[in-house]
Amino acid sequence: MGRGKPRPFFMPILFDHDHETGVTQYFDYDPIKDQVLMTYEQDVTGFLDQLNAVRNDPSISQKGIKEDWWHYASIPTVVEMELMKKGLFLHDKNHMKAIIKEINTNYPYLKATEKWHR
Repeated sequence: MGRGKPRPFFMPILFDHDHETGVTQYFDYDPIKDQVLMTYEQDVTGFLDQLNAVRNDPSISQKGIKEDWWHYASIPTVVEMELMKKGLFLHDKNHMKAIIKEINTNYPYLKATEKWHR
């Protein structure tokens, strides 16, 4: 590369890591498109294993429904960020119907039950 020209990155560079959430943020640059890319990763293996155990125990869901509460799904930070890109915000009760539809369609592995909420 000549002097003054941007050096292309061949792999993303670690930008930040949040130890509390486990979210890692990477910086990358595409010199062809002149575009900065920020990507996020989160190891959710243990989270999904625990959620799978809850989903496989129907008594938990049945008890919740009987007691007027229902643990329908758990959403890790990286999925919340994907939902936000789609204009869906967990803190906005007006978005819940669309979020539930999104979970049922694209993230069924985040459900804590085999039942369906519509």
